[in-house]
Formats: sequence, C-alpha cells, structure tokens
Amino acid sequence: MQEQDRRKGGRPPTWLYIVNFYGQLSNEYLKIWKQRYDRVIVDNAQSYFQMPVEGMDTLYTCRKYFGVADGAFLYSDTRLSKEIPLDESFERMHFCWDDMNAAQMNFIVNMY
Repeated sequence: MQEQDRRKGGRPPTWLYIVNFYGQLSNEYLKIWKQRYDRVIVDNAQSYFQMPVEGMDTLYTCRKYFGVADGAFLYSDTRLSKEIPLDESFERMHFCWDDMNAAQMNFIVNMY
C-alpha cells in the first residue's frame, strides 16, 4: 500500500460498506456517511434505479431486475491504472441451456 494511503500510526485507511436494501437510504443520508468516512462503498444491488452519489463507489447488479444470468457493474469516478479484460459468461452457460432443453423435451414427450 502506498504511503500516502496510510493513516497516522501506519494503519490502513478505514472503509465503510453500506448495503442499501431496496433503496431505503436516500442519497442525502448516504452523503452524511461520506462526510464522516472518506472511503465509502454503497451496495445498490437491491436498488438498481437509485442514482449513485458523486464521489462514492457504488455497486449495482443486473440480475435482480433483468433476465440475465449474471452481470454487475461498479460506478466510480476513480480512474483505473490497469486494463481489466472484458468477461462474457454466456459461453459458460451451455450446461444450463442443455439441461433446460432436455427437461422441456422430456415434459413435451411425456405430455403427449
């Protein structure tokens, strides 16, 4: 960890992780925590449509609101210093599709 990221006494900085269940926490309320703790991460997995607070890292997931197998994203105004490769998971889902198709075919055959 870089020296400028450490607090007095050599301890790493404190992070606050807030889970915003179903959007119960307003952005104004979240800003209060940002004033108290400089490093705050908001988990908006349960509140997809709530806008992020400027300056706060915020996690979202697509799975809970859309018919997708997986998918999440991080909102942040921090620039990454390294390239992160794109990961597409649909190629790893064939086992699921094959099982679903077999189950559907079995149902149809037994139905008629």
